Amino acid sequence: MVYLIVAEVDGGCRGNGSKEQDAIGAAGVVFKYKWGRKKEYSKFLPAAQEDGPQVTSNRAELEGVILVLQKLIRKYERLRDPKPKVVVKISTDSEHVVKCLRTRIFKWEENGFITKRETPVANQDLIKEAVRLDRELQGYDTVKVKLRQVPREENTDADGLCNRVMDKNSVPKRV
Repeated sequence: MVYLIVAEVDGGCRGNGSKEQDAIGAAGVVFKYKWGRKKEYSKFLPAAQEDGPQVTSNRAELEGVILVLQKLIRKYERLRDPKPKVVVKISTDSEHVVKCLRTRIFKWEENGFITKRETPVANQDLIKEAVRLDRELQGYDTVKVKLRQVPREENTDADGLCNRVMDKNSVPKRV
């Protein structure tokens, strides 16, 4: 028997690209089960500290992938032996994330995470962590992970979760 796990992943940022260090973000994961049941996980990404990286949409999207992979590894490790065959389908509306984790990563690893323009790859801390977790999960003999990009309209549950998390944690600006 093969078990299918379906998850939507999204990341969002308010104040993306702002020169100020006040951007906030959120990462969201929605697991979809039979008969319309859903389980949500999220992570709030507060404004950057002086010495930390600024929150951006790309960082939030990568945080979402890290969150789903962490949850999947925990779920799989809790299964009884013998471990069943599992197919994981992760959907994201971020073309950037899919290309980073499925295409560009190989060249970046060869080049020491330096781009064609000879600059460091942005968000490499999160990319490396997502790749490490992806490889750990795919290292189980009975697991197959499929990461795919979908149109925004097919990622509305995770998008809505991110927006609710940011709404809950946003601080009104003083005028």
